[in-house]
Amino acid sequence: ERSNQLLYRNTAAHKFATLFFGILDFQTNNFYYANAGHDRPFLISASGDVQELQAAGLPLGFLENVTYHENDFQFKPNDLLVIYTDGVSEAMNQQEEEFGVQAIIQYVTQNHHQSAMQIINGLIQHLKEHAGGFPQSDDITVMVVKRRAV
Repeated sequence: ERSNQLLYRNTAAHKFATLFFGILDFQTNNFYYANAGHDRPFLISASGDVQELQAAGLPLGFLENVTYHENDFQFKPNDLLVIYTDGVSEAMNQQEEEFGVQAIIQYVTQNHHQSAMQIINGLIQHLKEHAGGFPQSDDITVMVVKRRAV
């Protein structure tokens, strides 16, 4: 909320930023998070179930006084947390078809057994193949967190 107020007070009215903020407690394996207008990350369980993280809020700097809510989940062995920017889901090809959230989910669930880095690299390659050389119009950022089995 403080970051939101600082951004609101110190930037032009049309400027804002999205933010996904998370903290993983290694003692309890709880993941605490808040979302300020960012595309909703998703959690893929070891069994392949997909859960979109529902917490959502306005982007930072959009309004001065906004309350952001914290949610949490238990990060279990072999779970994957996938966080991405809209430049990934909205990447277009020559036919102006977006890559889409479903393509991200499909790729990650099919490659769930791989390491986080392999999933990121493979997903970016899959996205580039979809784009087929069509110019990139936004940033492409992906973060995958995978909890190892103990």
